[in-house]
Amino acid sequence: MKKIYIFLSFCVFLGGSEVKFEGNLHELILAAQSSNLAQISNYEPQKAQLQKDAVKSAYMPSLTVEGGYSFLSGDINVLRPQRAATARAILELAVYDGGKREALLSSLSHLSVAEILKNEDYQNLLAFNATKLYFSFLSLDELATAKEGEINYLKNALNRLEKYYRAGLSDESEYEAINARYAMALAERLEITQNQNEIKNQIYALTGRDIEPVAGSRIAFTDDDSAPQKSEKPELEALRLNFAAALEDEKITASETNPQIFIKNTYTFMRTHYDRNLLPAQYRSALEPYFDDFFKPNLNTNELILGFSWKAFDFGANKKRREIKRISALQAKLNLDQKRLQNELNLANIKNDLKTLEQKIAAGESALNSAQTSLKAVSKKYEAGLLGYVEFLNATAQSFSAGSALELSKSKLEIKKAEYLYERGGKIAENIEKTERK
Repeated sequence: MKKIYIFLSFCVFLGGSEVKFEGNLHELILAAQSSNLAQISNYEPQKAQLQKDAVKSAYMPSLTVEGGYSFLSGDINVLRPQRAATARAILELAVYDGGKREALLSSLSHLSVAEILKNEDYQNLLAFNATKLYFSFLSLDELATAKEGEINYLKNALNRLEKYYRAGLSDESEYEAINARYAMALAERLEITQNQNEIKNQIYALTGRDIEPVAGSRIAFTDDDSAPQKSEKPELEALRLNFAAALEDEKITASETNPQIFIKNTYTFMRTHYDRNLLPAQYRSALEPYFDDFFKPNLNTNELILGFSWKAFDFGANKKRREIKRISALQAKLNLDQKRLQNELNLANIKNDLKTLEQKIAAGESALNSAQTSLKAVSKKYEAGLLGYVEFLNATAQSFSAGSALELSKSKLEIKKAEYLYERGGKIAENIEKTERK
C-alpha cells in the first residue's frame, strides 16, 4: 500500500509540473499546427460549409406548427366563440425567388473553398513562424557557444596576466583592459541567454508547449530559374474566389426586384364553444335544434395559395445597393491584383536575398578562418611580448564577430528558404531534411 501511495504522489507531481520538450523543426511545426491558434483557423471552413448547408435547407419546403387557446370576455356576440382551441400547420415552398438562390449558393460555394485555402495558407504561415523561431534560437545557440569560447579564452589570458601583474611584470592598464573585455563578454553571454528565453516564450505562445529547439533540421530548397515562376500561394486563390463571390453578391441584390413566386398551404383545426345564452330569448327555442349546424364546435379548414410578390418600385434603393456591391467587387479585384503584384516582387526580392546570403556565407567562412588564424598568431606574439594587449583584444573581437556574422547569415539563409517556399505556396513542413548542424 505504501508503494501505491508513493506512485500516486509521483503521478500527481508530474501532472502538476510543467513538462519541457526538445524538438527539431518538424516537431516544432507539428506542435504549431495543432495549437489553439491552428484550431481557431480550422473552424472557419466548417462555419463556411455549415452556412452553405443552412441556405440549402432554407430553400426546402418548411413546415410550421402553431396553436393556442383563446377566451373572450366583455362585449361579445353569438357570432364569435367564447372559447376556442386552435391548431394550425403551414407548409411553404419558394418556387422562384428571382434568381437569388442560385447566386447565393454560388457565392457561398466560392467562400467555402476560399476559407479552406485561407486555412491552408495560415497553417503554412504557422510553419514559417515556427521556422523563424527555430533557426533564430539555433543561431543564438551557436553564438552562445562561441561566446563561451571567447570567455574561456579571455579568462585564461587573465589568469596568466594576473601572475605577471602580481610579479610587477605588467602594468595595471593592461590587466584592467582585458578584465573589462572579460566582463563585457560575460554580459553579452547573459544577453544571448535572455534573447533565447524570449524566443522560447514566443515558441510557447505559438505552440502552447514548452519546446526547446535542437539542431538537426534544415530547409530542403531547389530553385530552377527556367521553371515557371507563377505562385501557387493559397492566399491568392482565396482572394480570386472572394472576387468571384463579390460578383455573385451583385446578382443577389439584383434579384430583389424580380417577381417572387411561392406556394403556401395552411391546414387549421379549431375546437370552439359558443355561448347559447347570447341568443335572443324569443328565438332561442326555435334556433336551439339548429345551433350546432350553424356554429360547429369542431372546424377543419385547408387553404392552398399560389402567390407572388413583386417590388415594382423602390425609388432607386435597389439600384444603389447594386452599385455598392459592384464597388465591393471592384475593390476585391484590385486587392487581388495588388496581392499578386506584391507576391511577384517578394519572390524576386527573396531570390536576390538568397544569392546574396550564399555569397555572404562563403565570404564569412573565409573571414572566420582568417580571423581564427590571426587570433592564434596574435595570441602567441602577445604571450611572447611581441604585441600589446590592444592588438590581442582586437583579434579576439574580430574572431568572435566573424563567427557571429557567419552564424547569422546561415540562420537568415534557412529562414529565407522557408519564406520563398511560403510565398510560392510550397508546404514548408514537407520540405524539411535532417542534417547535422556544423
